[in-house]
Amino acid sequence: MLGFAAKASGRPAGGKTTGGKNDLMLNRREFLEIGSAGALSLAAAATASRGNWSPSRRFSRNYAPQLGMFRHHAGSEPLDQIRFLADDGFRSIEDTGLRAKRPALQRQIGRELTRRGMSLACFTGIVDFGRATFASGRPDLRLEVMRQLQFATEVADRVGGRALSVVPGQRDASLDLREQRRNAIELVSQCSDLCARRGIVLLLEPIDHGVGSSRLFLRSARQAAALCRVVKTPSCRLLIDVSQQAMAGEDVPKLLEDVSDVLGHVQLGNVAGWKKRGTAIEIPRLLATLDAIGYRGALGLDCGAALAGKARERDVIAACVDLDRSGQGRMA
Repeated sequence: MLGFAAKASGRPAGGKTTGGKNDLMLNRREFLEIGSAGALSLAAAATASRGNWSPSRRFSRNYAPQLGMFRHHAGSEPLDQIRFLADDGFRSIEDTGLRAKRPALQRQIGRELTRRGMSLACFTGIVDFGRATFASGRPDLRLEVMRQLQFATEVADRVGGRALSVVPGQRDASLDLREQRRNAIELVSQCSDLCARRGIVLLLEPIDHGVGSSRLFLRSARQAAALCRVVKTPSCRLLIDVSQQAMAGEDVPKLLEDVSDVLGHVQLGNVAGWKKRGTAIEIPRLLATLDAIGYRGALGLDCGAALAGKARERDVIAACVDLDRSGQGRMA
């Protein structure tokens, strides 16, 4: 998810790997070890690794790094980070902390994105891990959700963002699950209507990090997809974090096929964690599935503050370049 570090479980996606010698099977360590880490800039690292990359060339896939991901190269200022990402071939960003930024800075970010031909792929709109905001049906929590959503849509307008993520709180242990679902459907519908009027897509984000998150209402991607189908509007869609779903035991390409009718955004996970031992993800099969189902959206890269040093920053872009140059790229 945006801004939420996933823990490695060591389980493979779907419990299997193909192991074929022609498969570009990337585990978390391998993703970050692709390419040269010795160049002076990310574009230079890509050129040294692939011999055919320049800052003026854009990735054929719409990778969307988290704003602040390359702070060791670009510095701490958001506008400098956007310029850096544009120069190195990225077309979009994600920004977990956008809501907390000053309105004046939000407008500056929007103008700079437009000037550089980039877009804001997704930002965190509503997140609550401590209360049953959607499941309880409590009037005070419903009013709070709508207030938070109104604030988030105003942020989106300032930046030109057209998609925001929602983590719909905890379960309510005092209520039957069916009643909780009815409550959630009613509030999600209300939120989706507001988003539709503003030309914004609401992205439901399921989270399951194991026992510690068992109190959350929306844990399964299939549960979230079913909710989207009941709400039945283009303004309510599903956010899939590939890494997290693999760790939950899903065969991610098969999952993407099954939820393609309501899929709104795809994240490649917390890339900083990919240097640790964890799940294996069959990158060619994943990208081929996205092509087959007609997904043309962004692919989020979320490293947060865990990506340490220039070398790791260079590794991330070198991995993207390797995929682009190995035939896995696609012109959107």
